[in-house]
Amino acid sequence: MEPEEAALVARAAEGDAGAYGELYDSNVDRVFRHVLYRVGQVQEAEDITAQVFLNAWKSMHRYRPMGHAFAVWLLRIADNLVITSYRKRRQVNYAVPEELTETIPDQASLGMLDRQVEHETLRQALAQLNQEQQRVLVLRFVEDLPSAQVATIMGKSDGAVRVLQYRALLALRTILSQESPLVEARSGS
Repeated sequence: MEPEEAALVARAAEGDAGAYGELYDSNVDRVFRHVLYRVGQVQEAEDITAQVFLNAWKSMHRYRPMGHAFAVWLLRIADNLVITSYRKRRQVNYAVPEELTETIPDQASLGMLDRQVEHETLRQALAQLNQEQQRVLVLRFVEDLPSAQVATIMGKSDGAVRVLQYRALLALRTILSQESPLVEARSGS
């Protein structure tokens, strides 16, 4: 944790709302993006993000950094709230929000269209993985977190996260190779 962040966290833990506001400002976009990617609906992502920061504020007095950035703690809270939401809905939707996948204008290049098709194929394949596999891949490759931080968020050991990631990537590759002959051609070259 950076010294400036550590000072803000300490002040926020003592009840300093201004310090917590600064922590909120520096982390809200990342938490929202993470939740939005997980639930795929803007309104639900906004609600969950608000709940993340409310829960964090209520628990600041118990927060212990343990060598991780404050964002890791927030993402763990977010993950738990997404799981709770999932249990209520009985499905998790790792959809890319419509705002990010609107139709490409007529003047769009073929390359952009290829990327959109690949992205949609990947999104559909990801949705076929089990919830833990989806979580680990989103945290590692969308959020770009190191496996040690993913382990903290998921409440697993670093080794367990690495095994889960390996198995998830194998499963994803199998799904993609069944859906698209291009994947097999690319992986064979």
